[in-house]
Amino acid sequence: MKVADPRVLLSIASLALVVMLVVIDLGRTSPGPLSSTHAAVAELVGQDGCVQCHGSGGVTLVQACLSCHTAIEEQLADGHGFHGALDAEIARACASCHVEHHGDDVPLSGAMAFARAGVPEIDGFDHGHTQFGLEGAHDELRCAECHANADAVTLKKGEPRFLGAEQACATCHEDPHEGTYSESCATCHGQEHPFAAVASFAHGDAFPLVGAHGRPGCSDCHPLEGVHSIATLANLGRPETERACSDCHENPHTSDFVATTAALASLRVENACVLCHDAVHDSFTVGATIDEPQHAATGFALDAPHAGLDCAACHQDAAVATFAERFPGRSRSDCASCHEDPHVGQFDPGGPSAFAGASCVDCHTLDAFHPHAFDTEQHGSTTFPLTGAHVAADCAGCHVPEHPELLDESTLGAVNFASAESTCAACHADAHEGGLAFLENAGGCAECHTTTAFDDVDRETFDHGRAHFALTGAHAALDCAKCHTEASEPDAFGRTFGRVAEAPQGHAACSGCHDDVHAGRFEEVAALLDAYDRSDVPAIERPVLDGALAAIDHHADGRIGCARCHGTDDFAAVDRKVFEHGAWTGFALDGAHDAISCESCHGPGAATGRRFGFAHERWSGPLDACATCHTDPHLGAFDRTGPADVDGRVGCARCHTTSGFVGGVRERFDHDRWTEFALTDSHAAADCAACHTLPRADATGMHLGLAQGTSCADCHTDPHLGQFDVNGRTDCASCHAAPTTFADLRFDHDVDTRFPLDAQHAALDCAACHRANPLPGGGEVVRYKPLGTACVDCHGLGFEEEQR
Repeated sequence: MKVADPRVLLSIASLALVVMLVVIDLGRTSPGPLSSTHAAVAELVGQDGCVQCHGSGGVTLVQACLSCHTAIEEQLADGHGFHGALDAEIARACASCHVEHHGDDVPLSGAMAFARAGVPEIDGFDHGHTQFGLEGAHDELRCAECHANADAVTLKKGEPRFLGAEQACATCHEDPHEGTYSESCATCHGQEHPFAAVASFAHGDAFPLVGAHGRPGCSDCHPLEGVHSIATLANLGRPETERACSDCHENPHTSDFVATTAALASLRVENACVLCHDAVHDSFTVGATIDEPQHAATGFALDAPHAGLDCAACHQDAAVATFAERFPGRSRSDCASCHEDPHVGQFDPGGPSAFAGASCVDCHTLDAFHPHAFDTEQHGSTTFPLTGAHVAADCAGCHVPEHPELLDESTLGAVNFASAESTCAACHADAHEGGLAFLENAGGCAECHTTTAFDDVDRETFDHGRAHFALTGAHAALDCAKCHTEASEPDAFGRTFGRVAEAPQGHAACSGCHDDVHAGRFEEVAALLDAYDRSDVPAIERPVLDGALAAIDHHADGRIGCARCHGTDDFAAVDRKVFEHGAWTGFALDGAHDAISCESCHGPGAATGRRFGFAHERWSGPLDACATCHTDPHLGAFDRTGPADVDGRVGCARCHTTSGFVGGVRERFDHDRWTEFALTDSHAAADCAACHTLPRADATGMHLGLAQGTSCADCHTDPHLGQFDVNGRTDCASCHAAPTTFADLRFDHDVDTRFPLDAQHAALDCAACHRANPLPGGGEVVRYKPLGTACVDCHGLGFEEEQR
């Protein structure tokens, strides 16, 4: 069997699911329980009942509702009754007010229904919509006192809640006339006044009881006694004689006002009331009319800006105010009588302002509150006269609302005039950002600036020292922009005048503008001296540090930083007597060092470009060692053979001083100790140059040369021409005992030779045997060896010939 197309199967499954959902939906219950009134109607219960209310086949929900509530339909059609007076859109949207399916939790005609129909409170319902206005005692009644079902939860079918009530008085009240009058009770009696007042009685054309005249009881105008009593008029058989307003009413107006208005209309004074008042109105004051000439008669002409205003804009409602409260007799300059004080009492009498107690018209015109008429001259009477740029400034720039966010809601947002701040900082941001705050008590910004322009500063009168930096020496000749560099773009304050960057030690420190050519070296020394604790220093070093500290304190004289040595006139002008070289550098200038120029040690600065560089830039090596600056003429010989220190002195100081390289050296120099060649006898008396011959052929430039050696032959010519040389060396000391004189011998001919001297030979002169022989190149030498020891060697026949 062939399987069906999968797409067909999927379509069948989808259709089955839809059918199932529809069936489930049709089986759902209603969205909520019906109110008990509708639930009591059998045909409205169940699924068939939904159609009865919600309609079908083109019947709308509203049409379905009106098919049952025909009385409401009549109201809507005729435009009468409560529903007929509703807005058409709301009137034909039943469900917008009468909400169903909430059971009795939400009454169909409860507070919510009335609220949606525009009646926030049921007790405040305007019964006039029903063509039976509630007045007088009727207005105090509860709904249920006339409408029995007003508070009922459930109504029977066809039973009304509010509709259908009779409006005839006899329905509720007993007829005292027992039916003798066919006219309605309302013909003579109204609801507002007591029944006995007969307020609706037709008084007649001679004096119709309309407006305010319709309210009093008959006896108020017709007392029981007098010519105006009802009995008297009835017996005479004639109507009431004409009366003037003043016959019954007290006149609240001034006599001048009445006389003026009467004259304007050419009326008698007693009849002038009708010019403004009409008895048709509800009261003597409500509806009163007055024209501009009449209003001017009060002393308050209705010209701009009061022209065209409604009376209620200035005068209170007659229903809540007395005549004196409504018409207090204001003058045109008494603005505060009607207008709220926008200045919140700032100019009240006794206030802090110079204008305390002033009238509004002293600053404002009668025509308009804006613009004001307060000019520069008047401002001069305040504590802040307007000068310079302030003259053209907008008032709102300085006088701002205390609480702008409340300006339209509360007087708390009133603009501050009377106690406005008069300091520059109150309106202007501090362009110096607090850097000159110390001037506030002295005079503030006015110490330097004028009101004409912020940058209009007189340099001649400006005391730069007030800024903790007096301009002296070379600083006094500089242009301001040299330190206060002009910015290419204005800052947040709109200024381009540069601000001097603050240095770590304060803006008065030289390092704020100048590079420290000493690279902080002297600050490090000063810090060490400041932190100097004598107890931590070995006793042997204390005098040095104590002296250095005392020297710095003495010479600096309380000055700090660069000022300890330099002035503002010339950086290079440093008094060498003031500068304690030993204290600041650890290298005291004494002897010859104190006499040389600074440039001798401090050449041009490679890093700074200054003519004084660092010593270590020119000399490599320890700066306290002589060899760092001076060539060692001894080529390190004494460092190799000499003692490391002499009486605590090391290096060159073992022999030399800074006063002079050669001065006193011979007295201090132990020749034997340093060279292992003791200077005795004739050597001790010899001049140094006799052995240390000139010139030196090296780079030291010293005047003493190196000795040739320590052997006699190194300095002296061998007169024996090597006759006593043993293995390449002649030991002079073996014959010459001491170098006092070369002829002083310690030679023993018997021991030191192969020829002992007998008595005959001992008596001979040495030259008798040791004769001088000529040399080939010239000169001669005494021959000592080799000589023969046999007699024939000296006394033979050929001896003399040989000797010659």
